[in-house]
Amino acid sequence: QVVTEMISRDRNHPSVLMWSLANEPESGDPEAKGYFSALADFTRLLAAGRPITYVISATYDSDQ
Repeated sequence: QVVTEMISRDRNHPSVLMWSLANEPESGDPEAKGYFSALADFTRLLAAGRPITYVISATYDSDQ
């Protein structure tokens, strides 16, 4: 619902270059990959043609 509202509200704003889906989530959990993959697919359905990003907090030795 949050992603749908964000895209509906901001899709035509001239300063929106891409959609950001998260900021430093707990992405090290095994379930995170499926969750973020589904969220990205859903976002692409709503707003095709615009890049998608999310920020993770990881170091070179813990990044998966």
